[in-house]
Amino acid sequence: MRKYYFTLFFLLLTKISFSNGGPIDKGGFLNGSNTIKLITEEKLSLQREDLFFHIENDYIYVTAIYLIKNLGDKKNIKYGFAVDYRDNPRSNQYHWEPDYITDFKILNNGKELKFTNRDEKNIKLDSIFYNRYDVLTEIDTISRMWFISDLTFDKLECKQLIVNYRIKTSYADWPFVSEYTGDYRSLPFSDRKFSYYMKPSGFIGNGTAMKFKLTISFDNIDKYRKFVVKGIKGVQKVNDCYVFECNDFNLLNNDYIKIDYNYNEWEESVNLLRFANPNLIKEYYVSSEDPRYPASNLFDNNKNTAYVPLKKEKGKNWIEIIFKDHVVLFGVSMINGYSKNNETYFNNNIVTKLKLTITPNPIGEPLTLVREVNLSRKNKNSNFSEYFIGLVDLLIGELYGNVMSMKNISDQLSSVHSLKIEILETDKGLKFDDTCISEIFVYGVIDNKR
Repeated sequence: MRKYYFTLFFLLLTKISFSNGGPIDKGGFLNGSNTIKLITEEKLSLQREDLFFHIENDYIYVTAIYLIKNLGDKKNIKYGFAVDYRDNPRSNQYHWEPDYITDFKILNNGKELKFTNRDEKNIKLDSIFYNRYDVLTEIDTISRMWFISDLTFDKLECKQLIVNYRIKTSYADWPFVSEYTGDYRSLPFSDRKFSYYMKPSGFIGNGTAMKFKLTISFDNIDKYRKFVVKGIKGVQKVNDCYVFECNDFNLLNNDYIKIDYNYNEWEESVNLLRFANPNLIKEYYVSSEDPRYPASNLFDNNKNTAYVPLKKEKGKNWIEIIFKDHVVLFGVSMINGYSKNNETYFNNNIVTKLKLTITPNPIGEPLTLVREVNLSRKNKNSNFSEYFIGLVDLLIGELYGNVMSMKNISDQLSSVHSLKIEILETDKGLKFDDTCISEIFVYGVIDNKR
C-alpha cells in the first residue's frame, strides 16, 4: 500500500529593507571605505516626492519619483540607495539573495542610469532606527547593499529622478517536502512585513518635501487581511488603494513607513478549490431536494447556487457520494449555507453539525470511518466575493500548502467506496427555514495499483 507522508520544518525568513536613497559622501566612496555616509546637499530642493507601493503576494513593487531642483551652480553628486538584509536572526550568516531585490532601475529624466554596488557589513543596530522594529529584537548587526549612481545638475536645473524595483517582504513560512512525490511546498504562515525608510531623501535640501504623496495598490485587494500602515497618520482608503498626501512633509521627522499584511486565508481558499477532484465521483444521492435548488448544485463549482433538501425534520437529511473504483480519499470540504452573498447567507439556515461516514472498498472490509463535525456561522464581515475567501470548511483531512493529506484514511483503507454526510443540526436563518449547502469538494487520486 502506498503511503503519503509529509516532513515539516520551520523556516524563518527575516529581511529588513532600508529602502530609500539620498546623497552620499563621495570621498568615502571613492577611497573604498567600507562605510557609506549620507550627507546633506543644502543647495538642492526636493520639490516633490511620490511613492507608489504595489502589493502582490510576497513582493512589493516600489516606484519612488523625486522632483529635485538645483538651487546653485552646476554640480555632480553621488546618489546612494540602500537595502539592509540578514537571512536569519539566529544565525551569524549574511547572504545577499539575488531575488531579494529585482528589476532595480534608476532613471534620470527618463534615461536609465548605470549604477555600482557596494556591500557594507556589520552595521551596529544601536546606532540606527531599526532597533525599534519587533522583527529585529534578536539581531545585533546587519549588512547593507548600496546601489550607487552619479547625478549631474546644471545651474538651477530641475530633474525628475525615478527609482523602480521589486522587493521581497519579511515573513516566516512552513515549508515541507512530500515523501510520496518529493515535491517541495511552502505554506504562508506569518504576516508579510515591509519597511521603507524615508530619511535618506531628507538629506536633499532642508529635509522637507514640498509636496508628498503615498499610494498603496494591490493586485487584488480582496486577497489581503490584517492590512496595517504604520509611521504615517492619516492614510485613507480610496477605492481599492490607500493614499496619503500633504504639503511640506518633513522626511526627517517621519522616518519610516511600515506595512503589514496577510494573505493566508486567500492561499488556503485558492488551494482548497484548485485541488478538488470532482472526477473521483461516480454518482450521488440525497434524501430529498427542492427542485429549485437541486443536488447538482453541490458539484457545479459555483458558490452562487445551493442545494436545499425538502425535508425539515431534524436528522433526516443526508447526502451520499459513490466513488469510482480505486479512489484514495485525502479530504472533504464544504461551502456551508447559501453563500451567494451576505444576504442569502444570513437569511437561510446553515449546517452546524454533521456526521461523516466513509465506507471502504470492498464494502466487506470491517473498517468504516465515522466522524462528527461541528461548524459555526461566519461573521458578518466575511468575504462573499467570487474568491471564496474563508468560506470553505475543511470537514476532514489536512491541507499543507497545496497538498492535501488524510493519513488516517489513506493508510487504513485501500480505497473508498462511498461517503455519507448526515445533517444533524442547523442554525436557523433570519428569514427562511431552508437548510442550504453551496458546494462539496472531494480530494484524492485514482490509484489503479490498489
